[in-house]
Amino acid sequence: MTIEQEDILYEFLEERLQPFTVSDVVEEIYKVDPTGNFRLADEVHTFIEKRRLAFPLPNRYYQTRRGYFEGARFVIRPSRLEIQNGILIPGHRCLPFENPMLFPHEFQFVWKGEPIPKITTEGSPEEFYPYYSLYGEEYAPQYIARDNPDNESAFSANPYEEPGEVSITTLDLRALYRETGLVPGNGLVVQVSDWKAGVFTILDVWRESALSEAAAEWARLLEQGFFTAFETIGPGTST
Repeated sequence: MTIEQEDILYEFLEERLQPFTVSDVVEEIYKVDPTGNFRLADEVHTFIEKRRLAFPLPNRYYQTRRGYFEGARFVIRPSRLEIQNGILIPGHRCLPFENPMLFPHEFQFVWKGEPIPKITTEGSPEEFYPYYSLYGEEYAPQYIARDNPDNESAFSANPYEEPGEVSITTLDLRALYRETGLVPGNGLVVQVSDWKAGVFTILDVWRESALSEAAAEWARLLEQGFFTAFETIGPGTST
């Protein structure tokens, strides 16, 4: 595949909501580049499979990440420290529902139809690493460094020593916490509004006091699966 053909494939995957076949992708590529070679279908299939760009379905169909995750709902539970400071650190909170082409600081959150303001929060890298840990221990510094140019400079200044302080983009949730009375243990019900653009809508506050034993075990296995996956194949394309 040529670079242009790869770009067409990625654009197809970002836009597609319905299940598709390799033939659908080839047809889309030929619309732009009719000079494709006879092995294009095999190359597209190999590209999708090796890079795990879509979820396999029966009968040689695939589903895009956007098709799976757009409209999905999940819960983010702010930490006590975040509530005390009136912020939310996006970090890895939107995994696996996020577009891997985007960084957490690029996500947009909406509440009551209005974008939630973003602010800057300072601290040591060690304070922030737990919020990026599901990307993989070795990738967390990269995500924080890419948050802003100052962080990149701070991390690259001395490759053998981490900076004493960095800043990251966080959400200003003071009004939401105050209005909803959210306390530690509560969660925010979030919906994927626009997977491609990284837009998430906060719908409600989840006030379940405790997880059932089965749900707690499911959450434990899910987190374990994330760590295993990222140790094996990495976090995706953002880094």
